[in-house]
Amino acid sequence: MAKKVDEIKAGLLKIRRTIFGTYEEVTFKEEEYYEKLTSEQVEYLLNLLKEPDIDESDAELVLALLRDHGTDILARMNVFLERFPSLSKSIYYFSKYVEDQEALASLVLNFIKTGKNTTEDQLFWMAKLSEDYLSATSCYPNILIELYEHPKATLISRAKILEIPEQRFGMIELREEHLRTGKSDWLAWAAAVGTRGATAISRNHTLTYFSKASPMNKIIGDCIQRLS
Repeated sequence: MAKKVDEIKAGLLKIRRTIFGTYEEVTFKEEEYYEKLTSEQVEYLLNLLKEPDIDESDAELVLALLRDHGTDILARMNVFLERFPSLSKSIYYFSKYVEDQEALASLVLNFIKTGKNTTEDQLFWMAKLSEDYLSATSCYPNILIELYEHPKATLISRAKILEIPEQRFGMIELREEHLRTGKSDWLAWAAAVGTRGATAISRNHTLTYFSKASPMNKIIGDCIQRLS
């Protein structure tokens, strides 16, 4: 039995290596590799998921390969976020396959509010996750605010929020706080990038003053203003 289990895991690790090793290739078709999972392999992954003391490598394997069981993984995702901060990027990629976006948004918001040892990396990837998959959910405005105002927020994680081209929820005003102060720093540059979602007239008016602050501001401002 132990030998059989080892063979199943070896096969799963091989599929994982194939998937992550070929993402760069133009001809890569992700679905072909997931279709290779046998019923035994799926059962093995589901059993791993149920382990109360699942380790980080097994959690990563589950996130990488068990994409058709979003509901099952969603039930453990908060545990993964708390115990394995380094899996934030894997959670981001997996979230593409979660059908219940409202449930995912609620989980992300709860983690941001209650997480005990939240890292900069987690704040960044939760922002990226929310931007790409949760913008239509009811929790999205609160997620953006909580991420920006989080006690562990850094220049990088706040910059990620400011560069999101969101025009709702007071984001325009939040960006203008950095664009109209004459600063030349990461937050101002990110806020300038975030204006790309505005109309050309509104964007260019805002960036005119921003561009006068420094040569770097001028370069960034010119690039954004030239967007179609």
